[in-house]
Amino acid sequence: MLFPFGNLASSCYRPTLLVQVAPNRIQDVGDALSRHPQTSWVAAITGFANIAAAVTFRGSQELFRYVTDEAGALPGILHVEILPILTRLKQADTRVVDGRLALPSTARVRAA
Repeated sequence: MLFPFGNLASSCYRPTLLVQVAPNRIQDVGDALSRHPQTSWVAAITGFANIAAAVTFRGSQELFRYVTDEAGALPGILHVEILPILTRLKQADTRVVDGRLALPSTARVRAA
């Protein structure tokens, strides 16, 4: 059974997928995932999974169909783990408070 996740005020689910791929298929799978309209970014990573992808869906059933029928059908994929976003605290260089972008603060800028 799939449960709703993400910001409940949002109409979209935006989990991250951790994908374990056969080593000789990393480039092909990464390229294929990057062409899917559901992905906002795709990266090769190290660890148990070797590809991470941020995806957006209208609901858990849409996510389920994507993982089982589209992404899961790509040659070389061995395992997909779904990391739900329970609460978004920061997005890019912006902070999110109570589901909304926070106004820029006068906080100190990090020294390089």
